[in-house]
Amino acid sequence: MNTKQFAIRSLIPRDLRTSGASVLLDVDRFLVVVDGVLQIIDKEKSLVFQSGELACIDMEISHTFESEDGAKFLTFSSDFFLANEEGIWGPKIALQNYDVYEIVQGHDTQGKWSAALIDIGDSPKHFHLVEKEHFIVVRGNLHIEVDGIHQELNVGEHISISPGQIHKLTSTGQDPVRVLCLSIPAFTPQDMFLVEE
Repeated sequence: MNTKQFAIRSLIPRDLRTSGASVLLDVDRFLVVVDGVLQIIDKEKSLVFQSGELACIDMEISHTFESEDGAKFLTFSSDFFLANEEGIWGPKIALQNYDVYEIVQGHDTQGKWSAALIDIGDSPKHFHLVEKEHFIVVRGNLHIEVDGIHQELNVGEHISISPGQIHKLTSTGQDPVRVLCLSIPAFTPQDMFLVEE
């Protein structure tokens, strides 16, 4: 897997509002569908992604995106998320062993999705009943346990967590690991259930 650093191009999702609309992108690394159904077409294949699904885009190949229902999606490239300035990401929410910067809150998206940067030393073991999460490592190295299976992720690598999966995130180094967390539907504290270790 390519471990280039990346960033969100825009905090406003791209919106394909007309039936059969298409756009051409050729520089993105990740794409997350946040609402609707999106068809991604390149010269070799055509794939369909539903709301909440993450796609890895080959930056060397041109892609066409089509949607009949006005799909909204986010794309990521470069290294925009490495900055530490609190004013860029909004206020820091300091929790035990991790800090959260809410980039897009659920009330901004009618509860459909949310995005946050999280600097993690050690998160509590937990699960969500409704929310699907996509974690993308922005800085550092991440150790993640999902349903008892341990895995390490480097910068640019990602993992998707389905509802009901018990997970715990930990930095492998002395400094916190920074991850971008995309939650579909939007994160709510009422859907976070702690698990005793």
